[in-house]
Amino acid sequence: MTGSVPSTLANRKAQAVTKCPDSAVVFGNKRVEPLIPTVVVEVGFSQSYEDLVLDARQWLLRSTRPPNVVILVKIEEGIASLRSHKCTIAYQSRLKTLLLQHCDAYALASADLDGTGAPEINVDVLRKQIVIEDWVENLRVFIEVWLRSSAESDNICSRGARCHILPVPETPTDPVLYITDLIPDQHQQRFQPFDRNRQLTLDMKDFESVFPDS
Repeated sequence: MTGSVPSTLANRKAQAVTKCPDSAVVFGNKRVEPLIPTVVVEVGFSQSYEDLVLDARQWLLRSTRPPNVVILVKIEEGIASLRSHKCTIAYQSRLKTLLLQHCDAYALASADLDGTGAPEINVDVLRKQIVIEDWVENLRVFIEVWLRSSAESDNICSRGARCHILPVPETPTDPVLYITDLIPDQHQQRFQPFDRNRQLTLDMKDFESVFPDS
């Protein structure tokens, strides 16, 4: 156990009455029994890291059927450097070209540009002209696994080290899930022999390839 929720965060974010995860692993067959969420995934881009941890706290401590673990994925963008980039002459020139070639007269007037506007947007041409770095700064992405500190505890903690996805670290680490994370306690006897030490490693190289493409 490598981290816990500071007491100063416990009441920072208002908790929703109902909440849907960004993604989840569920156990069971919905045709014959209720599905049990065992792993919940929460992804944070616009929300702060502290609020993301409080989402994990709500799932683990306040749910009717709390999951065994919550995986937090935090995505951060270099907003300050992006703002500076948008002040450069090169960016302003490319933006003006895009507006003149692809926008209507109303959009041009709103940007204080003269012109009749384009009759329609040629998406294929526009896609080739857009410079991704003009709109999205380099991303920083990491993953943490959180769980309840103990069955009796009213606190949560992170398990293992934080796993960085982007920028790609020199010595990358992959988060690990145990079979006990995936299968509820009351159903483990159905799988014999049951090896509690069995692990599932999440390969971060898969995520590293997805984020640049997106």
